[in-house]
Amino acid sequence: MTDHELHISKRLKALLPPLTKEERKQLEANLVADGRVIDPILFWYDGTKKFIVDGMHRYQIATKNALPYTSDRVEIDGGMEDVEIWILDHQLGRRNLLSPQAIRKARGDLYNRMKRKDGGHGDHAPQRGRPECQNDTPVGDAAEKIGAKAGVSPSTIKRDGRRADTLEGCSPVIQRAVGSGTLKASDADLKSLSKLTAGDQQTIATTIRKGRAKSVKEAMKLDGIKAPAAKPAKPKPPKKFDKAAYFKQWEQAIGPVVRLVDKIADGVGEKGEVWHTSVQERLNDATEAMMAWMGVK
Repeated sequence: MTDHELHISKRLKALLPPLTKEERKQLEANLVADGRVIDPILFWYDGTKKFIVDGMHRYQIATKNALPYTSDRVEIDGGMEDVEIWILDHQLGRRNLLSPQAIRKARGDLYNRMKRKDGGHGDHAPQRGRPECQNDTPVGDAAEKIGAKAGVSPSTIKRDGRRADTLEGCSPVIQRAVGSGTLKASDADLKSLSKLTAGDQQTIATTIRKGRAKSVKEAMKLDGIKAPAAKPAKPKPPKKFDKAAYFKQWEQAIGPVVRLVDKIADGVGEKGEVWHTSVQERLNDATEAMMAWMGVK
């Protein structure tokens, strides 16, 4: 039984790890040998269209080869963002079918989307003066929930989130290579790649795919590609010299000195009057000189 109303969303398909040519060829051979698609294709109905959430590759092969298949509806409350979260969560439940790189990407994408789903507050302490929203995820909740499901620590999930963000800055060819597992790149490698031109990224991916290099650094050296120099830090503007504030500090500092001089004079008695007067005059002169120099009235 087929359903010609099923649709493939480019937005949802981008969440799935891409198949290599060999993987797609093998999947097609298996389905053709079976004569049908055994597992049902899952879809989400938004009220107007049926979007496939699991089985996009099988659906394409089935329609190409006129193979029969069945479809089941998945109940997902909310909109497209909720469907994205469901797909990524579903991927984590099939870890045995994913490469380690794809698993990290799925965890990172899911974490980042859960943070955005609640307004971006899933990983930040409540701000002073900001009212709590009932839809907000408590601090650390997103990382803890995903970590518990994936069997890793919340800190690992947060690192995966940062890695997913970095990967978004890379070219599509790098994203596909990492997602399929053909390019094993560390977090530092991805940061370096994200700063290169799309052409250089393509060259590096091709060099590794053909087996001429085993790592990103080795490929860059072999292809004569240098990492772009780090941008110099912007100089900080000099702090504004607040004369009134500094003079206030002078007054606060001179006060205890004056009181100490008075206390010593009281202890010495009449013999200390001349000394006391001299010290007080010098302190007054110093204060007046400070006021004149700073232009404080």
